[in-house]
Amino acid sequence: MNQNDFSAGQVNDMLKTASNKLGISPEELKQQLESGNLQNALQKMGPRNAAKLQKILSDPQLSQQFLSDPKVLAKLKVILGQNG
Repeated sequence: MNQNDFSAGQVNDMLKTASNKLGISPEELKQQLESGNLQNALQKMGPRNAAKLQKILSDPQLSQQFLSDPKVLAKLKVILGQNG
């Protein structure tokens, strides 16, 4: 799985949905993701979920494995409110 597997519209939709759930703007979330500084977003998550996400993001191999799993992607879409 690579970034070209999602259209710009799909990425924007996911950013919008995730940012709404985190209580920040899509632009702020995108900036945090691009800079690698997710502290603001992580603080708005529950501690257990934030720890899991930090573990995945800090390990490139685990991140790739996570993002290339179709089951994980399907769950991510459900979590982010994507319907296809």
